[in-house]
Amino acid sequence: MLTRGIWAMLKNRHRRTEIYAQSAYWDAKAVDYSGESISLWPNKSLSRLYAKEHRDALERLAAPLEGAKVLDAGCGTGRLARMLAERGASVVAIDFSEQTLREARRNTPSSLDIKFELCSMFELPYEEEFDWVMSWAAATMACQTRGDFQSVLRRFYRALKPGGAVFFLEPFHSNFLRRTLRLSFDQVLEDLRSAGFVISHSEEFHFWPMRLALSYFDLPPGLTGRGYSVGRRLERSFPNAHWGDYKLVVATKPERPGVIEGS
Repeated sequence: MLTRGIWAMLKNRHRRTEIYAQSAYWDAKAVDYSGESISLWPNKSLSRLYAKEHRDALERLAAPLEGAKVLDAGCGTGRLARMLAERGASVVAIDFSEQTLREARRNTPSSLDIKFELCSMFELPYEEEFDWVMSWAAATMACQTRGDFQSVLRRFYRALKPGGAVFFLEPFHSNFLRRTLRLSFDQVLEDLRSAGFVISHSEEFHFWPMRLALSYFDLPPGLTGRGYSVGRRLERSFPNAHWGDYKLVVATKPERPGVIEGS
């Protein structure tokens, strides 16, 4: 069962390279991802552990957010946008799926300072408006080529205030684990530097062999937690092996940035 599930996942990942770029696909997925859902994997206990890991990383690397203006690029149904606003940020959350944005608005209290906008990350109109630009599992779905990714980086750079930073939490891969974008993490770092960013932090999450082993079964929380802990220890023991499914990178726009050519 596990082998069949993994094989189906890999086949779907290649088949979806084109349809991930279609808003209709995400319109159909919007209800499934509504509320605070982080994943459609059967093992919800694992998803909750990953969600906590993401929150901890946000608070460790992006705090304080009180009063910060943040762009959530590829906001989906608004889980990250709400997390940011609950910590005091003023958030502009963009997505190219109308149904997804409707779900995001429906699930968001009016008391939170979030503005949801229909917009693609390839068409950002902003210039030096944000303290943070965040892309969590969005750029690797939206970008089909390295050129697409470089174009998005230029737009993110332009949208940031001097001294602002981009925060990626993405499954960057050049192998069978890739989603839409085929790009190694070394290439990601190279492109960030070429766009004018200064890398301030990088790390890896979600030890992928354990993720594949645990995701397909709705296992008891205790068993899931033990497997998760083993994977995290192995991931930290071999930091240069790139065992993480997701890569986190924070990169800063210098206070006195140079001119970045292109659009």
